[in-house]
Order: sequence, then C-alpha cells, then structure tokens
Amino acid sequence: MVQRFADITGNVVVPVVFDWKGRAAAATAIAVEGIASGQPVTATGSFGIASRIGSVAEWALPGQPQTPPPPTPASGQPILRAAYPGLVANSDGSASSDRGALGFTYHLYPEWDGTVIRTGPNTGLGYVLNLTWRPNGPVADAGIYISAALFPADPFYQKQTGGAEFCGASDMEALRTSVYVHESQHYTRGVQARVTLRTHENYESLVALFGVGADTSVTQPVFESVRQQFNLAVQQSDSLVDANSPVANLPSCKMRF
Repeated sequence: MVQRFADITGNVVVPVVFDWKGRAAAATAIAVEGIASGQPVTATGSFGIASRIGSVAEWALPGQPQTPPPPTPASGQPILRAAYPGLVANSDGSASSDRGALGFTYHLYPEWDGTVIRTGPNTGLGYVLNLTWRPNGPVADAGIYISAALFPADPFYQKQTGGAEFCGASDMEALRTSVYVHESQHYTRGVQARVTLRTHENYESLVALFGVGADTSVTQPVFESVRQQFNLAVQQSDSLVDANSPVANLPSCKMRF
C-alpha cells in the first residue's frame, strides 16, 4: 500500500509505503479506500489458500501402511498389557490370558500445533499450523505387537515340545496366528477410521475467528475437537472388533512354564 502526499501543484513529494503483513489462513478479499485528486477511490485485492497436504513437510500424510504389517515381538509390559509371557498357568495345566496380554495394536494419532494470527488481513483467525502423527503408546511405530513368547526363537516357545497332553510348536504357531488375525482387524479398522473421517482435511479447514487476544484456553478446545472425534471413532472400532472376534483361540493342551 502506498500513500502519496502532493503539494499544491499536484506534484508528488512524499511517497510513504505501508506494509500489511501476516500469515494467511483463509481466502480473503481486501478493499482499500482513499482520496485522489479530492475524489474518493477504492482499490481491491484478494488472495486464496492452497492446500498444504502432501506439499508441506508438516502436513505429510501418515506413512502407515493400509494393510496390516507383520507382527513385532514384544516382551510384555509396557507394550503389552501383562507381563511376559502373557499367559498364566491354570491348575489343570492349561493356560489363560487377559485382553491385551498376548497382542496389542497401536494406531497413529494426530498431534496438532495451533496458532492465532496477530497481524495482517487475517488478524484474529486461528488455525492449525502443523499436524503430526504419532503412535498412541510406548512404541516407535504404529503396528501390531505380539508377545515374544509366541515366536520360535523365544525360550518359552521352545519349551513347548509336545508329547502326551502338552502343546507343541504347531499349537504355538496356531496361537500366534489367532492373535495376529484379531489384531489385524484392530489395525485395519483404525486405518479406515482415519481415512473415513478425513482427519487431515478437517484439521486444515479448521479456521475460526478467535480474536487477536485469544489464548489457549479458548483455542485448544476447538482444535482438540477434531482429535476427540478421531479418538472416539478408533475406540468404537476397537470395541466392535472385541465384541465380534475372539481375542485368541487358546489351545486346550497343557503348557510348560
């Protein structure tokens, strides 16, 4: 914006430039009114907003595979919900297990960084500055984690040598497969929840007029609402899987502990 002062002959003597800078969060039309040669004049301008998804590093789509990955061995807590080996000996020699003791699936959850624009045409608008995805637990990556006791290299697995009423390698393989099938359903439904809810798009389009003085007590509930929607969808899908699919088909044979 340039303001020009003129002398009595109309010659411009003092040009003054005004900058109106700031972050942009929404498509905006601008009108500037002024006086030229004693007459009112209006200048207009506008700008739009391009999507950051897939083009800005902070808005990269999650690298989580659509299909369930191979299982990762885990030695009990804290990754699993019970101590190694995840199985408990019963008085008759059989084994039992609690939910989450033999397998657990970790999903990627959105974490956002919100801000309120303090200067420029979009002053007072709040939006999500960047979005990252991290697993919801003590693991490096989202995926399916299964008790190490169900893998051939593990000492507990190797104790199951069969004979009489005792479990053998085939029983352990069947048990690990059963746990993996169950956890794969958790994994698949979690990915579907993120895709169906269009979480990336919802966060990017979340722009609200908070006012330049707004603090986190005002902005956080608005930004958090999208994540809560995602959390609820994943929790509902997990409950549906647990209600309709056995956690694991434990073998009827006896185990050596």
